[in-house]
Amino acid sequence: MKRQSQSERRVVAFSPAHSTGFFSPVFTSDPSTSGSLGCGITLSCGVKAFVSAAEGSDALVDAVYVEDSGEAGQSGRGAPIETPIESVGRVLDLLYNEMGTHATPPERPSVHLEVGAPLGCGLGMSGASALSTSLAISAYIDKTLPFNRAADIAHIAEVESGTGLGDVVGQSVGGVVIRKSAGAPSKASTDKIDPSSVHSQVVSYVVGGAISTHDVLSSMDISAVASAGKYCLKELIRNPTLESFFELSREFAQRTGLLSEWAESVLEALDSEGKQGFMSMLGDCVVCLGESEILTDLLSEFGYVRRCTITSRGAHLIDTP
Repeated sequence: MKRQSQSERRVVAFSPAHSTGFFSPVFTSDPSTSGSLGCGITLSCGVKAFVSAAEGSDALVDAVYVEDSGEAGQSGRGAPIETPIESVGRVLDLLYNEMGTHATPPERPSVHLEVGAPLGCGLGMSGASALSTSLAISAYIDKTLPFNRAADIAHIAEVESGTGLGDVVGQSVGGVVIRKSAGAPSKASTDKIDPSSVHSQVVSYVVGGAISTHDVLSSMDISAVASAGKYCLKELIRNPTLESFFELSREFAQRTGLLSEWAESVLEALDSEGKQGFMSMLGDCVVCLGESEILTDLLSEFGYVRRCTITSRGAHLIDTP
C-alpha cells in the first residue's frame, strides 16, 4: 500500500456542541484548574476540524457555518464566518509551543472548520472549535500527544480567551455530563446521566440573538451564580434524570437573573403545551426535547427552529490516513 506523503495527509476531528443548563464558576490563577461545576448536554450540531497541508496562500484557519454539521465528510458548502474564533488562535499558539513546533506559513498546516450552530448562542461552538482543532492538529503533527493533553490545551485556550469555562470538559466526555469539580478535562471529576436514556433524543432549539460569553462572565454576580449552581448540582446528584436537569436548569436561570425576557417568553409558551425547556448558558437560546409539528409551530413564533440530537460520544478523530 502506498504511504501518503505529509502533503497528501488529512486529519479530521469532531467535537459535539455543548448546552450548559447550570454552572458554578471557579477562577484560580491557573487556567488548568479554573472552570466550572455544573451540567450540560452534548449535541450533534458540533464542529468538524479538517487539517491538511497548506497550499500556496491558503489561510491557515478558515471557518464556515453548516447547519447541524454532524460527522459526515466535508460538505464543501457553508456561509463563511468572517470573525476569527478567538479560542482557535489561542489553541494553535499553545499547541505549537507544547510540541516545539515553531513553523511559519506555509509550513504550518491549514485548518478548515465546519461549525454546526450559530456562534454566541450558548451551544459551546467556541469550545468545540478549539477542541476539534486541538485533536486534529496534534494528530497531524505529533500522534504521541495524549487525548487528555490535547483536550486540556483546548480548555486552557477557552479560559484564557474568556470564551468558556466548562464546555470542553463536557465535550470531551459526551452525554449529559455532570461536572462535579472544576478544571481541565484531566483534572475535572465528572459523571453522566444514564446514556441509554438520552442518546439520540431529538432536540429542538431557537436562538434569540448572540451573546458575548466574555461580557457576561465579566459582569455577572459571581457569588449569586456560584451559589445557585452549587444548589442545582447538589439536587441533580440526588435525582440524576434528564427531567430533573431541565427543571433545575430553568430554576438556575431564574434565580441568577440570567434569564432574558425573550427566553422567558419562549419557556412560558412551552409551558402552555406541557413541554420542558431551558435557556442555554451563556446565550439567548432555548433548548427543548422533541420535534413535533405543534412544537415547531410554537417555537417558530420566536425564531428559526433548528434540530439536532443528543450524543453520548465525546470529541474524537474521524479519520487519520
